[in-house]
Amino acid sequence: MKTSIKFLPVLFCVLLGFTNNALAENGFYLRGSIARLIPASTQLYDNNPGGASSWFSGGAYPIDGFSNTPSNSNGVEFAIGYRFSPTLRADLSYQVNDNSLVEFNYSTAVASFDIKSSQFMLNGYLDLAPLLFSKETAPSFAPYLLAGIGVSKNINSDYRCSPAAVCGGTATSFANNNTRSDTAWQIGAGFQWPINNSILVDVSVKHMDLGETRGSDVIGVSTGINGKLTANVISIGLFIPFGAK
Repeated sequence: MKTSIKFLPVLFCVLLGFTNNALAENGFYLRGSIARLIPASTQLYDNNPGGASSWFSGGAYPIDGFSNTPSNSNGVEFAIGYRFSPTLRADLSYQVNDNSLVEFNYSTAVASFDIKSSQFMLNGYLDLAPLLFSKETAPSFAPYLLAGIGVSKNINSDYRCSPAAVCGGTATSFANNNTRSDTAWQIGAGFQWPINNSILVDVSVKHMDLGETRGSDVIGVSTGINGKLTANVISIGLFIPFGAK
C-alpha cells in the first residue's frame, strides 16, 4: 500500500509529460458518459401531517419526518457543447437514471417504492491546465471544475405494501405513481485524458441536487410522501471535439 502511494507522484509527473492540442481547440464537442449515483441524503415527510399520519391504512405506521436513503442507481448522460477559450466551455446535457429503491421495514410490514429521475442541465466548465501551465508545458492530463443548473423530472412508482393482511388488504399499488419536475443543480471536478488526437476520456465526480420527489395520495387515506433528493455521482465517458486533428 505504501509503495503504491509513493508511486502516485511519479505517475502524475509522467501524465504531465504528454501534450495534446485537442484539449484546447475551440469549437463544438460531443460528450457521453455512464454514471453511478450514490444518494447522499433523503428526508421523507408525510404530505398531510394534519390528517392521517401514515401512508399505511389506519395510520398505524407514522412516517412524519422519517429518514431513509434510496438505493444506488446507474445513469447515462449525453451532451453537446462549445469551447469558447482554452479555459472556458459550456454544454447542454441530458441524463437519465434507472430505478432507485426506497424501502421501509417495520415489525409487521414492508413498504417500498421506486424513484426514477432524469435531468436536463446547462453546465459551465473551467479548465485549469492553461491557468497552471504554459502552452509549451500544458499537460494532457487536464483537470477542470464544473457547475450546472437545470430541471429534474422525478417519478415515483406505485407504492407497494406487504403482507396484504397488514396493509388494509392491498398488497400492491396502495398509492398511485406521481411525477414532479423541480430545479436541479450540480457542482464537481474532473479531468480529461486523450486516447488520441480526436477522442478524450472524461472522468468526473459531482454532487447533484435532483430537486423534490412527491408521491400522490394514498388510496383511501388522503396522504402521501415527499422528500428532497441529493446524490454524489461518479462518471466516466468520452469527450469528442469537432474538427480535432
